[in-house]
Amino acid sequence: MSTYIHPLADIHPDAVIGEGVRIYAGTRVGSTARIGKGTTIGRNCAIDGIIGNYCKIQEQALIYHGVYIGHWVFIGPAVRTTNDIRPNAYTDDWADRFRETYIETGASIGAGSIIICGNTIGEYAEVGAGSLVTHDVKPRWLAYGSPAHHVRPIPTEAKATLKVEP
Repeated sequence: MSTYIHPLADIHPDAVIGEGVRIYAGTRVGSTARIGKGTTIGRNCAIDGIIGNYCKIQEQALIYHGVYIGHWVFIGPAVRTTNDIRPNAYTDDWADRFRETYIETGASIGAGSIIICGNTIGEYAEVGAGSLVTHDVKPRWLAYGSPAHHVRPIPTEAKATLKVEP
């Protein structure tokens, strides 16, 4: 499994990139980024979070510092995460505003969704395209809307057993 990094990707020397990762043009990988093996990151993304193995991050996604993504997670195009619960331009003292976000193993986040910091998207949960996630999403639940709300559980048999070890 060979790693591919497009020559027009901007990779910070402190970033950790696993075996077999694919990173495409225009993507910036920051100093705090950790990317697990076999993960694919599309064009024009900004990555500063921790990403597990075998994830697929689509074009123009923003994964900020403080975002933790499990294994086999799908992040759709133009998904946005945040890490500051009360952002402002007049102070750099943001320690009391910083919140971590967790997107757990097997979750799928639809295109254009926004994940407000401090929330957890549970294992194998699905977030519909264009959703605004302001609260935790339960494991194996479908949630969508603005704000996102739980719509229905996802049957256990709907998700095939993953055969690749993390």
